[in-house]
Amino acid sequence: MREGGFSAVSGFFRTRPPTEDNLPRAGHVLTRPEAVGSLQSGGIARDQVTWLGHAGFAIQVAGVRLLIDPFLTDFASPVRGIGPRKFVTTPFEPADFGQTDILLLSHNHYDHMDASTLDGLPNRARMTAVVPEGLGDRMSVWQFGTVTELPWGATTVVQGVSISALPAIHFSGRGLFDRNKSNWNSYSITTGTRRIYFAGDTAFGPVFRERVAPGGPYDIALVPIGAYMPASMMAAVHCTPEEAVRLGRDINASRLLGMHWGTISLSTEPNFEPPRRFAEAGAASGYRSDELLLPPVGGTVSLA
Repeated sequence: MREGGFSAVSGFFRTRPPTEDNLPRAGHVLTRPEAVGSLQSGGIARDQVTWLGHAGFAIQVAGVRLLIDPFLTDFASPVRGIGPRKFVTTPFEPADFGQTDILLLSHNHYDHMDASTLDGLPNRARMTAVVPEGLGDRMSVWQFGTVTELPWGATTVVQGVSISALPAIHFSGRGLFDRNKSNWNSYSITTGTRRIYFAGDTAFGPVFRERVAPGGPYDIALVPIGAYMPASMMAAVHCTPEEAVRLGRDINASRLLGMHWGTISLSTEPNFEPPRRFAEAGAASGYRSDELLLPPVGGTVSLA
């Protein structure tokens, strides 16, 4: 990321105008009963993906429950009440995910590794946490049953689910002195019948065609479509919606689900511009409308 980084737009988080393009749309967030009901409706036997908002997901595959980058609290910062705040309320609570088998973290930024959410997860001692290289020691405070660090190219198998750490184009850091001291991952999640790709936080580049595509084709790719403006700051670390579609094509993903938008303002594009551009770019690339997924926050998509 370029020097100056987020400090260059620090005032933006305090002055985001409440224009129509920045306000939540009707149906954008499920009610808590709707979201929890959708999450639980198919039982553990149903292969499904639930969007928790931002880059967070609950995935059920082959009878195993995975939780990815859960960010269920209000602020993306080390101190509640300071820093970027969500403009929607996530309809889930940490207690909803006490039956999780595997926690995946892509990197240590506050909007992906949320300490308050991890604090609130019940039954952590029964979970396996899979994290980027260099992040294992930081996880010790939460006392997960197992913590596995995965460098790029490494694979672990948990309860029959194969998880491979793959490259992303991003950075890490939670303070002034730990920049890039731990890695940042994307992940493939595979079973005998499913191949899922989670891109994490990333810019676009040839690395996906070179390093991720060989593990495909993928049934579904969870791709970031927001936080891309101003381009002078964001292009080095975040995809545009059009680049997210190119990423999906490069790795041969049958369906794309747009994430990293519609929950918290971390950039200057209108909050509801990303899904429109994503849908337009996907259609231009040859994806059908039912292959471009934009569920509401709390919505569940079947993988059948």
